[in-house]
Formats: sequence, structure tokens, C-alpha cells
Amino acid sequence: MAFSFQNSSFKDPDTGVYNLNYFMEILFREWHRLMRDNERLSLVLIHPSYNSNEHVNEAKAVASILDQSTYRASDLVSKLNKDDFLLGLFSLNKQGTDVIVDRILQQSNLLKAKYGVEIWASGINLCPNSQINLERVFDDLQILLNSSEINNEQHYKIQEYIAH
Repeated sequence: MAFSFQNSSFKDPDTGVYNLNYFMEILFREWHRLMRDNERLSLVLIHPSYNSNEHVNEAKAVASILDQSTYRASDLVSKLNKDDFLLGLFSLNKQGTDVIVDRILQQSNLLKAKYGVEIWASGINLCPNSQINLERVFDDLQILLNSSEINNEQHYKIQEYIAH
């Protein structure tokens, strides 16, 4: 595969999914559109439980599963950090988010069989407004994921933010 300077600025070189900078750029643009249109979005944090520090092949496999599980052109798959991924599911309610995450978890059985990697996910579905602190949303995603993983509960938890 030939290196592309055009893609290098917004794609993660190891996995081929979008990088965090590009994700945040799109999220901010979509946030304002969703506010104007009074539509919902889901942010989903994906945490694969890798067995070693060197997990490039496993990360590529996870990225492939995430890419294959999000069918709509508006769905955004991104690398959050060395280990985790982030999904942006725009104009989607909680039930639609559940369908996508269920699809991911079903496919993750192959990942577990091949690499011994399990996938944990947390999601927040909300209708963007000026009162919501996006940084707090990301903190809540991490807290939700940690509580599920520490308590060895289900592999996926989602919360809805309801405007007051």
C-alpha cells in the first residue's frame, strides 16, 4: 500500500481509522448542527483488554471490527489513545446505538478466540445543547467504562443525558 500524504493528517497510521484530532474537529462541527436540528448523538468508548503492550495486530483487528459494525457514512471510528477507540454516532438514539454496539460485541467473539482480547464499551447518548460540558461527557464515559470493567459487569453500559 502506498503512503498517502493526503490521509496522513487525519488517519491513525497503525489502524487506518481516524485520529483524535480529526474526530474532535468533526464532533465540534456536528455538535452545532445537532443542536440546531435538535437531534441526538452517541459517543461510545471502546476498550479492548489486550494481553501485551505490543498489540498492533490486535488493534488492527479491533479497528476492522468497529469499521465493519458501523454502516452509515456519518458514523465515525477513531483511535483515542494507544489502547482505546472512540465512536461518534451522529443523529442516532439509544436504541440505534445499542444495535451497533451489539454488532461489535458479537463480532468480538472472533477477536477473543484469535487473540484472547475482550472488548468493553461505554456509551452516552445525548441531545447537544449549550449547557452540556463535552469534557465532562468524556469523563463520564471513562467512569462508566471503569465501573463496568472493575465490577466485571456486562461488557457494555450506556447512559442517556436528558436536558433539564
